[in-house]
Amino acid sequence: MISAAAGIVTILAQRSGINQTSLSDNSGNALISYSVYIWKMFYPVNLAVFYPFDISAVTTGKVLSAGVAMLGATVFVFWKGMKRKYLIVGWLWYIVTLIPVIGLIRVGDQAMADRYTYIPLVGLFIILAWGIPDLVSGWRYRNEFIIALTLVVMPVLMALT
Repeated sequence: MISAAAGIVTILAQRSGINQTSLSDNSGNALISYSVYIWKMFYPVNLAVFYPFDISAVTTGKVLSAGVAMLGATVFVFWKGMKRKYLIVGWLWYIVTLIPVIGLIRVGDQAMADRYTYIPLVGLFIILAWGIPDLVSGWRYRNEFIIALTLVVMPVLMALT
């Protein structure tokens, strides 16, 4: 409810800054952005303060690819989430907390903004934080593996960023 109220206030305050692109274009860009944000979480290169909206970048192929990827991930999450509730919690956290800022109603000229992902990515980190230990639960050296994985992955992500 707070997010909805903040969204309404933003729209009213910046009424003149709302772009006149179609809901179809904005929805396509939003779908692409959902996927790109996930990609950038795992491969954080070319991060920017501002990603300008370019209608020519919202191609049918990109929208369809993003749609298939997001639908596939959602189906997988709900299929496996019956036993692993953290999948559903994390995925819905990611999807829902991005709704107010994903650009269905675009205010300004940005296509997306990394700063919008701070809270939504917590959902994907929930999936990783519970999922990795769940995947290696039967391993004899699971704790050592998780520590080694962290010691390798974190410096790589920091260097890429």
